[in-house]
Amino acid sequence: MRAEPGGRVAIVTGAGSGIGRATAVAFARDGLRVVVVGRRGGALAETAGLVEAVSGEALMVQADVSDEGEVRQMVERALERFGRLDVAANCAARPPGGGILELSAADFDSTIATNLRGAWLSTKYEAEAMRVSGGGAVVNVSSLSAVSGGPSGYSASKAGVEGLTRGAAGELAPYGIRVNALRAGLFDTPMLHEAWDTGDDAEAVLAPGAAASMLKRIGDPAEAAAAIVWLCSSAASYVTGTCLAVDGGTLARWV
Repeated sequence: MRAEPGGRVAIVTGAGSGIGRATAVAFARDGLRVVVVGRRGGALAETAGLVEAVSGEALMVQADVSDEGEVRQMVERALERFGRLDVAANCAARPPGGGILELSAADFDSTIATNLRGAWLSTKYEAEAMRVSGGGAVVNVSSLSAVSGGPSGYSASKAGVEGLTRGAAGELAPYGIRVNALRAGLFDTPMLHEAWDTGDDAEAVLAPGAAASMLKRIGDPAEAAAAIVWLCSSAASYVTGTCLAVDGGTLARWV
């Protein structure tokens, strides 16, 4: 059921592309007013336009989620515009970098700053606003790399996101705030193409990743978005502290 005008409000970080953009549009289709957050103004404007085409209500906020002041302002602007915050999808992330022998300490710190510190800061300030609104739901986007491994810096950041999610779920449950993670497999996003350096033959380069899943394909970001919207909905009212794998069955083949 679509929310009435003036109804629920969502924040989506990393909304400029990929899973973040798909989630912002999916929330809009569900009747929510959406705050789209990211570092790239042009990409954010495109996402805001897509949201407005669906629901007519979007707020664009340029912010770096690793910066506490900018995250605080992100939430403050949402409250100034819409008066409340009900759900949040923390999708902002840096792509996987090199292995432990190649990655610099500075690049490792940047990965942790965005992927883990950014998720922690976002959850913290989003939850403060949700507590005032009477409860809510947060979804942090993790990765199968948190379990299966991969580039060490990226894997460490996503394993941290899952630990953050479980800890925050327990801390925030008394306030009616649910916190879950989406453990994403391979999705057809700009980040995936950058990380895999797909070039002019993406299908061939991504073929091993597709073959690793039970469904033998790469996911559509809209499929991840649908799971995030469900985790934030009343249909998932008894779900918290969990990591929902949406990966075409990839991890189930390994563990």
